[in-house]
Amino acid sequence: MTNSETEAKIRRLLRAASEEMARFSIIADVHRKQESWEDFLIKWRRAVEVMNHFADETQRQHIRQTRHSTRVADQTLTYAWEARNSEAHAEGSSTVGEVKAMTIGPEDPSKPVYIEEMIVNNGVVSISSGSSNWTVGHEGGLQLRPVKTRANAVFNEPRGVRAIDIAREAMIFARGYAADLGIG
Repeated sequence: MTNSETEAKIRRLLRAASEEMARFSIIADVHRKQESWEDFLIKWRRAVEVMNHFADETQRQHIRQTRHSTRVADQTLTYAWEARNSEAHAEGSSTVGEVKAMTIGPEDPSKPVYIEEMIVNNGVVSISSGSSNWTVGHEGGLQLRPVKTRANAVFNEPRGVRAIDIAREAMIFARGYAADLGIG
């Protein structure tokens, strides 16, 4: 695979992870949300793995090592990584709890949020909006749980951090890694 083909693959993987994160953020049904969370982790980790390989192939191991050190030092990123590396992955990195509340708010508080229509049908929320400056938050529902690695190390879920916050931080990390590699 040529460098340009690998760069295109990385862009596709990042886009797929970003799209899965967006889906995850608006799903109300907790079982579908749980599936989407696991799908996000798969896509995000695959993107990072391809970037690791690309860094090695293009003699930029120093970038890989710096990004690896950053990921390992960050509890949230380590949790996301290990959630996909878990021997006990058949159990998943999350469990389903009761949804207590749902909120819609601005991504950017300085800009207005306009919701034209919201339909809830069998736990699926459909929102029509003229702007993309909104996010859906849930209280309850998907609950993260500790993950166990192949070496029997246990990584606890970051306390007080929602899955969507972990996903956002993971995407910031991945996009930064891509930028460091010169992939826009």
